[in-house]
Amino acid sequence: MSKFKKRRIRRIRRMILLGITFILSTIIIEKLIKIQNINNEQINISKGETNFESKSINNINNNIKSIILVNKTFGLEKGYEPEDLVEIEVKSNKEILLRREANKNLERMFEDAKKEGINLLAVSGYRSYEYQEDVYNNEVYNNGKEYADKYVAKPGYSEHQTGLVVDVLAVNYTKMDENFENTKECMWLHKNIHKYGFILRYLKGKENITGYNYEPWHIRYVGTEHSLKIKEKDLTLEEYLGKS
Repeated sequence: MSKFKKRRIRRIRRMILLGITFILSTIIIEKLIKIQNINNEQINISKGETNFESKSINNINNNIKSIILVNKTFGLEKGYEPEDLVEIEVKSNKEILLRREANKNLERMFEDAKKEGINLLAVSGYRSYEYQEDVYNNEVYNNGKEYADKYVAKPGYSEHQTGLVVDVLAVNYTKMDENFENTKECMWLHKNIHKYGFILRYLKGKENITGYNYEPWHIRYVGTEHSLKIKEKDLTLEEYLGKS
């Protein structure tokens, strides 16, 4: 065999070896990238990305008809604020914000109540994370943590932050206590709120499900599609969503 042919064969072998080396290197690099991605996911999980507080916000959108569940387990991120907040125009004791569709139905409810001689008063609506933090801390300071946890949500776990909740009392009864249920305004409220897409959020006798004591003034907008069913079956929102 001539020297020329031998050189050519050696050159071909080197090219083949280089090709094989390149292919193997590519495969190894791809596997390393996959391993790194898996490690990153594990790191994210260890940082708490599966926690309800960070998870629940992903389920929130600006479609008012999608039900947002907020309680002691499911929370909202600190910076969450609905984009469609508007100032309510019904009778209230201060400036109150609510999401647009909830506000529209609240206005209808107040108007219909007034026609029947029922004078309702809105006393609280949307609360930011920071505002709720002050409310909770003040309650703990004044009445102790055990009492506060029964009646006041911790920041990030308050339905008020959704912009779908309003506390309603009467013009002639402005105390947030259980005696409100004995007023004609509260009786009318509980009898009719479901017609306007609202539900009584914290029912009497179901404190172990909602995590809060009975609040006859605290109503939550979910839309009539859901409120009528919830009222008919006397359910909490947790029971209705199968998350009790």
